Amino acid sequence: MSLQDWRMLKKKSAVLQKSIEKQVGVELYQILMSFIIAIFRVMTLSEN
Repeated sequence: MSLQDWRMLKKKSAVLQKSIEKQVGVELYQILMSFIIAIFRVMTLSEN
């Protein structure tokens, strides 16, 4: 395996890692938002 192949592989894995992080970030964000909304609803319901 040449040095150029290794660099190419490193670049590809970095791009893949970024896209995975972005996807996981989006899913975590959505879960967090729905969690916050649920808490907010419970709080407003308990006030009435």
